Amino acid sequence: MIATTDLLEDYEAGNLGLGSTIELFADLIRTGWAWELRGPYAQTARRFIDAGFITPRGKVTAEGRSSALDEGREGSPCDVQRQVDVRAFTTNPH
Repeated sequence: MIATTDLLEDYEAGNLGLGSTIELFADLIRTGWAWELRGPYAQTARRFIDAGFITPRGKVTAEGRSSALDEGREGSPCDVQRQVDVRAFTTNPH
């Protein structure tokens, strides 16, 4: 949980990108911590599950991986990849 604690601090400070945030919440869901921490963590975990980025068992889906890989990518004007804003999924825990 030490690495997860460091990631939680980075998440709370707003220093994680979408890919790292998805991985963090997948780990929190897998270990059950998403539901133990409650409040904004449980809400954010539920949003990632509902969006299809993470399974209820804490596995990152193909959609979640694709969105994380596309983060910050500079595409051509013809590129139709949808943009995902991490703020739509997260709630500031403070």
